[in-house]
Amino acid sequence: MSRAIILQMQKKKTSHIFHFLMCVILAFPFGAVGVLGWVSVWFICVLSNMLENWKLDRRIEKALAAGE
Repeated sequence: MSRAIILQMQKKKTSHIFHFLMCVILAFPFGAVGVLGWVSVWFICVLSNMLENWKLDRRIEKALAAGE
């Protein structure tokens, strides 16, 4: 069980507030190009975190099944 807890704590989180603020901040000097650029970065971060968390979920399930 402790291994599953450790794996759960390793899950990635996306700071949506930070990314929204960066979109707003970059809108002033760069306009739509800045916003679209940062939204692209935001999207990549979300996808990366989702994939990493999916892998961790599989490892957690295996750890729980094994009784660790």
